[in-house]
Amino acid sequence: MAVYRASDDPPGIASYCTVSDVLLQATGIDKDDASNVLSRLGSTAVRDNYIEGLLALSFSQINQWARKDFGTHSDVTVTLDGNNLDSLSLAEWGFYPLIDVTSLTIDDDVIDADDYKVYAGEEARIEYSDQSVYNPPIIKRKASSKLFTDGIQNISIVLSWGYAILPQDIVVAQACETLAMILERYSAMDDPLDPGIPAGLQAISESSFRAVFDKRGQFARQADTFRSQARNTCYRYQRAIGHVVAPPILR
Repeated sequence: MAVYRASDDPPGIASYCTVSDVLLQATGIDKDDASNVLSRLGSTAVRDNYIEGLLALSFSQINQWARKDFGTHSDVTVTLDGNNLDSLSLAEWGFYPLIDVTSLTIDDDVIDADDYKVYAGEEARIEYSDQSVYNPPIIKRKASSKLFTDGIQNISIVLSWGYAILPQDIVVAQACETLAMILERYSAMDDPLDPGIPAGLQAISESSFRAVFDKRGQFARQADTFRSQARNTCYRYQRAIGHVVAPPILR
């Protein structure tokens, strides 16, 4: 079945990180028990099951922030609208980084591979020429170039896009977002080491000593730090929506 945008095709992966990745980022949070990180969640088995249950949520959040997923999509049939230009942007619909184009059909006509040029990677576009295209691209006049003719779903492309190797910073980003969720739970608990100090206490003073907790809980600021790191990583992978590469007079 054809898809119309990248989000229509499932990524074939359910999580970018593992429980072990989350625990690695959490090292040192349980300062009194560094060898058993996040021990407040319970036994090792209970803790790991709880973290495992959060991975689907953090996975979805990472994709939402990045406006894409980081799986590999192979030989997917994509249907797009013709734009009456000689250049068709695939990144506009989320099909990037582009790996390869297997076939191109315009108005039910299969286009010979020698008649179009594929720009792989983040650029993710196809140029259609009136003659064989060489690498580097030939110079051609707009007036003599062939076009992706106007139409509704009249362009059919079989293509592959995505990441053959999962970016390590995305692994860390999901681990950090998962950890932020856990620390928010910590903050909601009666969690300070002294059980006589309620969670969310904003200030306590004794002589020259003064302690101030975030009103949302003791670990709220740590949660914010991990979430900010994850979100900023994802933002770097975003691409402007609606960008189309228009052909210049000479190319």
